[in-house]
Amino acid sequence: MGILSVIILAPLAAAGALLLIPGFSKGAIRLVSLLGALVTLFCSIYVACAYDMSAGGIQFREHIDILPSLGIAWKLGTDGWGIALLLLTALIIVAGVFATWTLEDRPKEFY
Repeated sequence: MGILSVIILAPLAAAGALLLIPGFSKGAIRLVSLLGALVTLFCSIYVACAYDMSAGGIQFREHIDILPSLGIAWKLGTDGWGIALLLLTALIIVAGVFATWTLEDRPKEFY
């Protein structure tokens, strides 16, 4: 699995973990949400630092055939604009978790 897949699937894995945490465990809910957001942020920072600006174009390509007979595949890649948007999204996710850290009303559903 490539780094772009990790960036996409980390929040999904955190959401799956939240399903297993009881609703009254607000601290655990916040920590799991923060962990999913931080994995996305750190992986996004790595991609931004590792992107070769002199080469340009699509980099970090991933291709996984899911159902080749039907032409269904998981294909990912990013370019310079995509890197900027990837970092912006990751920062917004982490900022959103911190901004709602003291949320008391149904945090499990919120996160």
